[in-house]
Amino acid sequence: MGRIPQDVIDRVLSATDIVDLVGTYVPLKPRGANHIGLCPFHREKTPSFSVHRERQIFKCFGCGKGGTAISFLQEVENLTFIEAVQTLADRAGIEIPKTEEWKPKNAPEVDRYDVMAWAAKQYKEWLEKSPRALDYLKNRGLEKKHIDHFQLGLAPDSWSSLTDALQKQKIPMKVAEELGLTVPQNSGQGYYDRFRNRIIFPIKNNLSRIIAFGGRALGDDGAKYLNSPETPLFSKSRTLYLLDKAREACKAEGMILVVEGYMDAISLHVAGFRNTVATLGTAITEEHVRVLQRYTDHVALMYDGDTAGMNAAQKGVASFLATGRPVDVVLLPEGEDPDSYVQKNGSEGMSKLVEGAEDGFEILIRQSIANHGIHGAAAKRAISAELLPILSSIPVRVVQHEYLEMLASRLSMPREVLEEDMKKHHAPRPTAAQAENQKRKPPVRVPQTRNALNSDEQLIADVICLVLHDIGALAPEKSTGTDLLDEPETGFLTSEQRKHWRERATQLIGAENPLCLLLEWALDSRPGKPFSSHLQRLEEESAEVIPLACDLVERWPIPSSGLKAAKEIDARILQVIEKKEFEEFKASRPGNPDRIDHEFLKKVELAQASKRHAS
Repeated sequence: MGRIPQDVIDRVLSATDIVDLVGTYVPLKPRGANHIGLCPFHREKTPSFSVHRERQIFKCFGCGKGGTAISFLQEVENLTFIEAVQTLADRAGIEIPKTEEWKPKNAPEVDRYDVMAWAAKQYKEWLEKSPRALDYLKNRGLEKKHIDHFQLGLAPDSWSSLTDALQKQKIPMKVAEELGLTVPQNSGQGYYDRFRNRIIFPIKNNLSRIIAFGGRALGDDGAKYLNSPETPLFSKSRTLYLLDKAREACKAEGMILVVEGYMDAISLHVAGFRNTVATLGTAITEEHVRVLQRYTDHVALMYDGDTAGMNAAQKGVASFLATGRPVDVVLLPEGEDPDSYVQKNGSEGMSKLVEGAEDGFEILIRQSIANHGIHGAAAKRAISAELLPILSSIPVRVVQHEYLEMLASRLSMPREVLEEDMKKHHAPRPTAAQAENQKRKPPVRVPQTRNALNSDEQLIADVICLVLHDIGALAPEKSTGTDLLDEPETGFLTSEQRKHWRERATQLIGAENPLCLLLEWALDSRPGKPFSSHLQRLEEESAEVIPLACDLVERWPIPSSGLKAAKEIDARILQVIEKKEFEEFKASRPGNPDRIDHEFLKKVELAQASKRHAS
């Protein structure tokens, strides 16, 4: 594929405040020049995720991930490079010229997000013309302002309403099929509408872009609920309905409430519970847990109090515990769902129910006892057989120990007995998030932090940072207050210094060392651009060294005099190289140490004289 022009990428990065962007996913707290929080890419208790506003980069010192606003968005939203740049450009109000030079090869003529937005608008127009559908929604307690807020629509009772409209718009039918809007005829000739005679619920990603639709049947034909299939934009296993609207409330409330249905989530939002999200016809998955953990550690799952609700609760609790995270459960009275309960009992009644949320594993113990009894070896064996596999999957020992104690207490058994039985279960498979992180880990040969470098490598790391400083890439943003900083010193390195640093880096650490790659990148970077812009180029060429680059810059103190620092580094490198050469010379000349010293000094003097003569 082609590339978006670099000047456009630079404009997008300059217009994006990375702290504001990351802050929509991760609660951040200021600490010095940085903002810190829990990493959204791996499980941790102590914050190791750092965002630097001046340099417009992020870095996790736990899992090693780092980069720019573009790479953060790619990682957190599973976007391509172009999709991430486009999303940030839209966010900043920057128009990207869609020229042939940067469009992917074989790209559809229309943007997939544009198609989904158009379809939502079409569904909404059909709803506004249907008294029957509007009456249905009114009877469900929704006013026009609610319909508009949630962008509800209607798929007409027709096999081709949307298909015909798509063709009128000249939207390729292959694109519509790919997005799940249409279905190919069995004959192979033509298409028909996927959604028919249904209230339509647009499903959005965290950036409020429509990626799928859900449909609730208005008649008795077919399934009550129907979702878009898996598409390049949409995955049920990691998407949560209304998360785009709920995430700010989640931060304010300190918790997230998870329900199972579209109308359940909408009714709770209308009643004031704006921290509510819904799964999409699937049980809570570990991917869902990974998404939710970006916003809070306190999650409450709300289920119907019937058998199906209890089964769903067990799967949900198991998914959370498999990531080492406890979860609360709110059980509704039998025969009620969240929508019906809040309609009957109002916000106050629902608040009391939510306040009574219980630990999820405690509820599983209670339900297992209700199913099997508590007295006798057979009952205790059945309970332990049901619950110990869940406990064995918990990767955090503290959480696992706590729940083993809880189960042992309820069964009146020594914890050690249960622990011994638990060990008989197979070790749990890695979670989806762990597997993904393992797959994406950079090669072992690439260090992640400066602390992992040896003394020679740290010298070259200082050279890399000094080169970046020389071209103005590490200059802090100017303050708008009265304490303006002086313009940073730049342009102090000569072409000769740059040349011999290339040579000495190879001599000191070897050409295959990733730091040599980073040095080449720094030396080839153009002056006058911020670090984030240079990092983006590195991201396209050698993404595996980005965490190291970010860490080097993060830990490097900008010197008061670049010229003086360059001379000091030169002297240190020369001293190390001469020492290595002397050791090699000594190893090849067994004999009198004084004589060896004399011969080596003579060799050095001849080399220096030859160099002076050549210049």
